[in-house]
Amino acid sequence: MRVRGVGNLALPIGARQARDLVFAGQPAPYGKGSKTVIDPAVRNAIQLEAHRVRFSKDWDETLSRLTIDVAAKLGLSGGGATVEARLYKLLVYERGGHFRAHRDTEKEPGMFGTLLVQLPVEGGHTGGTLAIRHLEFEVEWDTANGASQTGMGWLGIGQAQRALKYAAFYADCEHELYEVESGLRVVLAYNLVRVEQKAAAAKPAAASGGATGAAGVAATAEKAQVACPAVSVASLTAVTEAVRAWEAAGPVAQPMVALPLAHKYTEANLGFGTLKGDDGAKVQALLQCPLLDVHLVLFGKQVDGKGNMFYSYDGSDDEEQMESVDWNCIDVKACVSPLFGELPDYDDAMGFGRRLEDSLLAGDKIFPNDLKPDNRKFTPYTGNEGPRLTYWYHRALVVAWPRSRRAQLAVVPGSIASAVAVAKQCLSQLRGSGGDGGGGGGDVAAAAAGATAAAAPPAAAHTTAAAGAGSSSDAPSTQWSCTGGAHLQQYLQQLEERQPHQVDDSRKQADAELALQAVLDCAVKAAAAPKQEAEGEEEEEYTYYSNVEVWQTGEDMLSKRAGEQWPTGELALQALALLSSPAPAELLGKPWQQHACVQVVQSMAAAAVPPAEAKRFADLMHKGLPAVIASAAATLASTAFDDAVVELVARQAPQQLQGCYQLLVQEALPKALRERMVQAFNTAVFGGTEVVAAGAAGSGTAAAAAVPSGGGGCIAQLQPADVCFLAGLVFATAAEGTAGGGSAAAAAAAAATGGAAGGAAPCRGMAGAFTAAVLRRGDCQALLQALLKEEAVRQALSTQQQLREPAALQLAVARAQYLEPRVLPGPPEDDLSMPGATSNDARVTNFLGSPDTAREFSGFHSVANALRWAHDVVKGDGRYGRAHAIQTVAVVGTDDDAAAVVVMTKHRGMNMQRLALYKAEAEELAELQALLG
Repeated sequence: MRVRGVGNLALPIGARQARDLVFAGQPAPYGKGSKTVIDPAVRNAIQLEAHRVRFSKDWDETLSRLTIDVAAKLGLSGGGATVEARLYKLLVYERGGHFRAHRDTEKEPGMFGTLLVQLPVEGGHTGGTLAIRHLEFEVEWDTANGASQTGMGWLGIGQAQRALKYAAFYADCEHELYEVESGLRVVLAYNLVRVEQKAAAAKPAAASGGATGAAGVAATAEKAQVACPAVSVASLTAVTEAVRAWEAAGPVAQPMVALPLAHKYTEANLGFGTLKGDDGAKVQALLQCPLLDVHLVLFGKQVDGKGNMFYSYDGSDDEEQMESVDWNCIDVKACVSPLFGELPDYDDAMGFGRRLEDSLLAGDKIFPNDLKPDNRKFTPYTGNEGPRLTYWYHRALVVAWPRSRRAQLAVVPGSIASAVAVAKQCLSQLRGSGGDGGGGGGDVAAAAAGATAAAAPPAAAHTTAAAGAGSSSDAPSTQWSCTGGAHLQQYLQQLEERQPHQVDDSRKQADAELALQAVLDCAVKAAAAPKQEAEGEEEEEYTYYSNVEVWQTGEDMLSKRAGEQWPTGELALQALALLSSPAPAELLGKPWQQHACVQVVQSMAAAAVPPAEAKRFADLMHKGLPAVIASAAATLASTAFDDAVVELVARQAPQQLQGCYQLLVQEALPKALRERMVQAFNTAVFGGTEVVAAGAAGSGTAAAAAVPSGGGGCIAQLQPADVCFLAGLVFATAAEGTAGGGSAAAAAAAAATGGAAGGAAPCRGMAGAFTAAVLRRGDCQALLQALLKEEAVRQALSTQQQLREPAALQLAVARAQYLEPRVLPGPPEDDLSMPGATSNDARVTNFLGSPDTAREFSGFHSVANALRWAHDVVKGDGRYGRAHAIQTVAVVGTDDDAAAVVVMTKHRGMNMQRLALYKAEAEELAELQALLG
């Protein structure tokens, strides 16, 4: 061994050459974030660069044998044939030398570990124990005594005192060198590197074809290489049985399983041929199961927030700590396939999204709260902001799913959108074509892109899979959100072309039956427990998350969502259309189909509270939903289904008046059902059955008399727009009855009710009840102003006097009686007084109530005090500040000028508003008087 500047080294190294090595070297730095710094408190060592060290061929041969042995002991897949040990540094530790706990960075492509060869020194050293940690395991190497432990040893070269001690470990293992107490320690530090095999890479690269592209062949070939160490028959059998149990659960089961890898990986070294230790054994057990597709996925996470530096007394334990998190960034860094190597555009190509987090065994999380960051950067105080701290994390997973589930993987049962898409595809596969399958499978890819939720897997599948492929620790689940289902669908089709997997007909039928049941279950669940918005639940922190905005709430990250991705009403439409099609009756029988459809409609009826969530699930104004309900009623011919539809109208009318009316006028409705629905609609809107019966038998006035003084029906709770819509129905049917069918109003009424309902027209004979309910409302005058502009109401008033609708006349008279005392006294005087205005300052209240245009306020000991008072009064008291622009002027003077005053001036805006209102009411009254004759 020869060192430039020192000469040939004799082993053991003598005292003079030891001093020469120290003199020839430089202080060893260490990496701190993106910087390389020298700090003896963290690392105290001398280093010599590798290019200054030369060895004989004998040592090269010895090192090669050692490398192969180390690779085998580390459990490296493929053995050590493709591993090289490349000298990184010659390190010298004097008394006091040490290196705090750290992980080695991967300093060159293919590096995966570190080999330390300790050279013998005369007199040796004391202390200098090397502690190596990974997960919950720790091994200590007594470098002074040469104790041999797992992964460590010594090379005898003739004499015991000339033994070369060594240790090898993966680069992601944390290690710490305790202080050398006496003597000198000299170490050769090698990088363990996988050497890329160009020739071996050619075959798998070519096999990937267009999936990777010609430009990516060389880059992705090594990642696709799979070393195949022996897997025990027991392990392979356990995994296979677990997958079969998983398949037996059908499409309602979890679509994939994700297992965290124990070691750290980067984008450069993640591959099937580069797995470390037990990771390789775990992945091989999955890869060799012929029922599974297996992939490797690398996630990255960046956390940025407010940081601070906590200093120790002697400076030895200074530490940066995150005080609060401002935002996170979580994304997929790499995805590797055993067939295609690293997948390009992996974010969209795979589109796994939140299902990876949900698929971790035992409720583990991809990034647990106690996970230590791989890197960090502390930015101290600057001129504009406080200290910042950024953490970076990486974690690799092995992801597996049954090949028999490829077709359903892009959509996940758990939401109606997903369940419907899966069911359509199962029915399509059962028929052996791309036909409609009870709704069609052609839009599955589109539905997949909208799927956002995942179903919980059966416990049996979890337990068995864990026994076959390893398990992970308990941790609460995190919600994720991601897109890319259509890209995943295309990728799965490529997998099917390369590795076809046939499913027998009995399994297809079982899957279809389970999928239909899942549609029903999801529909009922969606109405019974609507998803809550994530916004505003706690203090919100912005997070960038796989190209999707989410909100961070406390320790958990919840996806920002507003229910399903489908439009409101589409959920119930798709579920009911599928369940009422011929396929469910063929598979599960007519009774099951009728029961399922009844449950869906009952869920729609039960979704009446809260109104916003009711419309999210079952918006009856959604195009097509009323027609699907009517068609289902005609197809099923079920009394139970008819009862559910009647209940739907009765319960949803207060929230969805116009939607219920759209359902009532569907031509496909059976006549008997329509009559029941009209009765339920009228009862829900106008009150008890005695009112409805009176209205149907006689005039609207008689119906009005029958309404109790306390009111009835839901008119008192309707929105103004719904009241105006209802008026159009009420007075159109009233005109139909009084005009003998010959007026325009009668024609409009006939068109509105579809013409096919006969006597079962909604709102017929309810004009009196409607008017009585409107006049009882607290906002009746604002409603009357809008109602008297409705075309149906005006037509009911503008016909011949003897044929006028009494209820419409009553509305007009009530409005005229309200306007007359407001208009007859004449226009308002030019008065700026505001008697109703108040302020916290009595002087200001008096000024506002007076007719004065301006007033001075004095008694301020300084101009600043006057300005502050004026600002608080004008800006802080919205009770009059918004209604009147008050100009505030402070007399110019010194800061201690006791003569400072504030001048408040009113403008004429309120008086002008009063005058404009008077003119509008006068015009409205004149129009009403002309209309009433």
